Amino acid sequence: MSGSYLFSSLRLQAQAHESRVLNAMALQRMLITRYVFYSQQSEETSAARTRKMQEAAKMVSDNFRAFLHGGTIVFSADGRRSAPFEGFTGHEIRAVIARADLAWMKLKTGKEEKGGSLKELRRMETLLEEALTRQEAAITSAQNLQEEKYERLSDTQRIVLWTGLSMFLLAIAYVRYFVTQPLEKSRLELQKHRLNLEDLVREKTESYRIAKEEAEKASRTKSEFLANMSHELRTPLNSIIGMSHMLAEDTRISADSQSMAQTVQKSADTLLEIVNDILDISKIESGHFTLESIGFDFAESLSGIKEALLPLAQAKSVALEVIYKDGIPPFIKGDPLRTGRILTNLIHNAIKYTDDGHVRIKIGHTALDEGHIEIYGEVADTGIGIAPEKHAMIFQKFTQADQSATRRYGGTGLGLAITKELVEKMGGSIGVDSTPGVGSVFWFKIPFPVADSVESAHKPVATKRPKAAQVRLPASAMHVLVAEDHALNQVFIARLLARMGITHVDIVENGRKAVEAVKSKNYHLVLMDCHMPEMSGYEAVREIRQLNSVQSCVPIIALTADALPGTRERCLQAGMDDYLSKPIDAEAFRILLSTWIALPDTPARDADNTDGNTAAPDIKPHAAAPAVDMSVLLQYVDTPEELAAYVDLYLTQAQKDMAALPAACLDGDCPAWVEVTHRMKGSAGMAGAQKLHTLCADAQEMNPSTRAARLKSLAAIRAALNETKDYLMHQVAAPASPPPAELAESSSA
Repeated sequence: MSGSYLFSSLRLQAQAHESRVLNAMALQRMLITRYVFYSQQSEETSAARTRKMQEAAKMVSDNFRAFLHGGTIVFSADGRRSAPFEGFTGHEIRAVIARADLAWMKLKTGKEEKGGSLKELRRMETLLEEALTRQEAAITSAQNLQEEKYERLSDTQRIVLWTGLSMFLLAIAYVRYFVTQPLEKSRLELQKHRLNLEDLVREKTESYRIAKEEAEKASRTKSEFLANMSHELRTPLNSIIGMSHMLAEDTRISADSQSMAQTVQKSADTLLEIVNDILDISKIESGHFTLESIGFDFAESLSGIKEALLPLAQAKSVALEVIYKDGIPPFIKGDPLRTGRILTNLIHNAIKYTDDGHVRIKIGHTALDEGHIEIYGEVADTGIGIAPEKHAMIFQKFTQADQSATRRYGGTGLGLAITKELVEKMGGSIGVDSTPGVGSVFWFKIPFPVADSVESAHKPVATKRPKAAQVRLPASAMHVLVAEDHALNQVFIARLLARMGITHVDIVENGRKAVEAVKSKNYHLVLMDCHMPEMSGYEAVREIRQLNSVQSCVPIIALTADALPGTRERCLQAGMDDYLSKPIDAEAFRILLSTWIALPDTPARDADNTDGNTAAPDIKPHAAAPAVDMSVLLQYVDTPEELAAYVDLYLTQAQKDMAALPAACLDGDCPAWVEVTHRMKGSAGMAGAQKLHTLCADAQEMNPSTRAARLKSLAAIRAALNETKDYLMHQVAAPASPPPAELAESSSA
């Protein structure tokens, strides 16, 4: 009887111990989920979140170590209940636990890399699911092992049980009370933990779904913000590029002034290129990106790119060579614009980082299945080269191989990132082989279907109407209507037209007035902004095209800073004849107008300015810090009279907007507040009123907001406007002082 009792007691104690092990293994799964849950808690501080993650991670790692090598296992969530464990000895159970431990380490390492993109979120979901699956397999294996142990009874056990059956029956009450009930309690507790864990997993899965949706929404918001910011940046670039171009061509100013104007123009062109790169990235990330599939001549595209970049190479005395292997099909089907962008980025980069030697482009192909080939290209240079450990990072956004190279050669690090995105969107691959001081070889492989001929890209069909007359009138005879709501842009466009010899120009500030003007007067050309108050340019064009008169077919050119995808197609569908994005490049504008107007060979000048002796407006000294950057205003004026007129125009509009702003100081959402502050921000920036521009930009973001906050912002804007007004009136009305050196040179040139 004693032997039977001793055996049963030892067996039940082993069962209780193994139940604690199973409880600890179930706790592992809960702690893994809790570790990921803590990492997503935005309401806690970073330090608290990190501490909780470290505590959960330590318990998981310590338990895995004890399961495999022996030690102390923790089988309660608060870490207070623990027990010694010698470690599993069976090969199969150790292999299952080792795989669970490996899945946990992959999850922990992936989370510490701090990925924030949608792709990284999906990867983390996969890692979490793998870790939980491996842990569940470990629990199942341990349970099976426990059950197998219970079922394996030795001969000795059977003898003891049979001979001590009578004694066991007498002692059953004692065993049940002191052993079976605690074991049953442990099993019930384990089952409760399992149920709680399932509920926790469901909750966390739902929280991950919500987090995923929020991340996608944040990504869309970011992309829309980048696109809208590109629109805002391109508006002032319109004036910067246009005015600097006109100054660079102005023979009345000194050579130094012309050189400075050319520097401004180059810097503005670089800024525009950066804005375009950021816009391309936002299009790709937001999904507003569709590849064309049309037939085109790859060799002809490459030849055009070489011809365009050859002057850049020649300026650096770098040889530019193309090796085009025989046998490549003459026509392939794909996106010629994006394919050209890939080639341009790689070749331009090679020229940029090569100071001596050559840039060699090699193009070959490999036949795939019937009707498909793979174009293989190499762009090899003898430039500065890239260290092997930097090869992967140069394809990341806003990254360059070396910070010193950034200072020497410039750039944002977006070119190669965009190139990689385009290549992979086309189903290809890209890489680099490089040695510092020797040169680099960038290669790409892209599959293309073979085409029979060159095809035209699909373009939306514009509204049908009679075609404009093909006879081009001389610039002096043209009557042009400009529909533009921004007063300073009105001045800029009018001056640009005047320099091209077009002096009969009418200006309106919204689409409704544009329609009325076209009804009442015969215009030869209309320049139409797309976004205007009361009636947009799109609506105005549709109404003009429906007129029952010859003016229904007047040529209309869209001028807009909207760079969102589909803007050109939307303009053509609305009934416009052509499109030019802001900022307006003076030469591109001239080429576009030459389609409709017989322009003079050289830009026209005002008759009273041809001698080059007109005095430039002086900048008067001011006691306090200047409220206005006068260099901005001087882009638009040549004489003191023009400065006075320009200041009067700006102050009139600003005071009108200021009078409308108090009524928009309301609680909650107020579109009028946003519209007025946006307009004041734009005009202040064009006038060089930096402080006022900043205040209006901040105010524009106050939607929705409280009335008290808006009244406080209104007071600051009013004070800044008064300061700006005083400064500008001082510049216009104060006695003339000696002009700065650069203006003196301009007036004496």
